[in-house]
Amino acid sequence: SASTSRLSAWELEALEGDDRKGKGSSRKAAASDESFSARPERAAEVKAVVNAAMRHELAVFLISAVTPDVAPGYDESIPVPMYFELIKARLNRSYYRQAQAVADDVRIIYRNCVEYNGADSPISQNCKAVTDATRTAILKRTSFQVK
Repeated sequence: SASTSRLSAWELEALEGDDRKGKGSSRKAAASDESFSARPERAAEVKAVVNAAMRHELAVFLISAVTPDVAPGYDESIPVPMYFELIKARLNRSYYRQAQAVADDVRIIYRNCVEYNGADSPISQNCKAVTDATRTAILKRTSFQVK
């Protein structure tokens, strides 16, 4: 249909382990309601959240691409590198069509961190705090606040 032809595949299908599985029709409706093209102010809100996350002291290792000198073997073990500078650049280029897609990329930052460092590592715990706060602020339209 015309409304779904403007959505990409990751905007229509829930990620593995996503609590929205089985709710495709409501997700599709939410996608059209939150479309950045229909509501450009929503894109500005999401950009502000990402900028706030990037300024947080715990986000220092989440801002830029991970390099081999900092994390040997990272590029071989992480198939989809993700970091806040990339998300910000994508927002600036209008790559994303809705807030949920941005939140999904923020989730990838955390999954990559846990995959490489382990869930109990201090960097993963800091990453969880920042990415949870970012996703909450994006999806619930609240201010960015790390707990």
